[in-house]
Amino acid sequence: MARQPDNDVLPVQALAIIVWNALADINFLTAPRDIAQAAGRDGWLAVVLAFGFVAVAAWLPVRICQRFPGMSLVEISQYLLGRVAGGLLTVLYISYWVVIAAFVLHVESNLITTTLLMETPGWVLTAYFVLVSTYLVWHGLEPMARMFLFFVPLYLLPLGALMLPVFVDAELGRLLPVFNGDTEGLVRGTWLTFAHGFGISVVWMVMPHLRPTKRAGRAALAGVAFVALPAIALTAVILAVLGPEEVAAQTYPTLLLFEMIEVPGFMGFRLDPLFLVVWLAMAFSTVALLQYAAASATGRLLGLASNRWLAVGFGAVLAMLGAWPVKQMDLILWSQERIPWAVTVTALGLPLVLFVLGHLRRPPATGRRPG
Repeated sequence: MARQPDNDVLPVQALAIIVWNALADINFLTAPRDIAQAAGRDGWLAVVLAFGFVAVAAWLPVRICQRFPGMSLVEISQYLLGRVAGGLLTVLYISYWVVIAAFVLHVESNLITTTLLMETPGWVLTAYFVLVSTYLVWHGLEPMARMFLFFVPLYLLPLGALMLPVFVDAELGRLLPVFNGDTEGLVRGTWLTFAHGFGISVVWMVMPHLRPTKRAGRAALAGVAFVALPAIALTAVILAVLGPEEVAAQTYPTLLLFEMIEVPGFMGFRLDPLFLVVWLAMAFSTVALLQYAAASATGRLLGLASNRWLAVGFGAVLAMLGAWPVKQMDLILWSQERIPWAVTVTALGLPLVLFVLGHLRRPPATGRRPG
């Protein structure tokens, strides 16, 4: 089916759905462990502070793109930094999006092969996810946003089903006293939590397709809040039920919490596989957005009229990177050491530089509209 000309034109409200899907994948699965290891019982406070920075990271590209209407990261960086430096900056972001997408694919396949499909090779699962994401990116951003909208109930219902039953076992004393004086631990916990928002930079490639962009800032912040509120609540509940030490010792503490839930009349019925399926949907949407951002940026950088075959090419690259044999523990250590720095640079550092330069230089007479 041929893509219609308006398949990449979005109402401003769609930005909230896209921002939410860019953030809602790994936060609820692995972040509680990282936060508890760094901040202990103040982990929930680290989440509050971190999402303040995530909100800034979402607002910066929106504000810059509003100042340069119709232009994406590619055109803005070349206009402000020059063609060579701007092109190198674009290549940096493309590389970042590809590596992060491959990381998410690795986490997906490792998790499934160790919990649900032990006999299935990881590369088979990776290939399947890449095929589906490539098909979605092939048809454009507007169908992607429509599909992401159906994930909303899948996102809310399992979290509610998790937090309400286990809350009766919570010991709120495990969260007290608030802020025990470990400033270094709180700062590191905030930083690690912020690093889980690695998909927020896709906003750069979404903004040119919004009509209009006047309230895009509110939409982006609404998407951040839609992830932040459940994340804060879930972190507090996990810490209160399991305790900071137990949370820090678990690879996937959220799954352990699901295993504690017993469904009346269904002895032996487990809810954690259902949560995994929901998380896979969230992770898949993040991979699709990162793949779209990489293909779109490359197409704009090369001046191509269509990104379809670029999406296929990046899909092949992701399939190879995602199937590369990596041990789970090595993947976790790598993510804790490298991803926080990468996210800080791409989501805050470089956007702040472009923000300052963008307000020092007058916008061009006309912006480039997406083709």
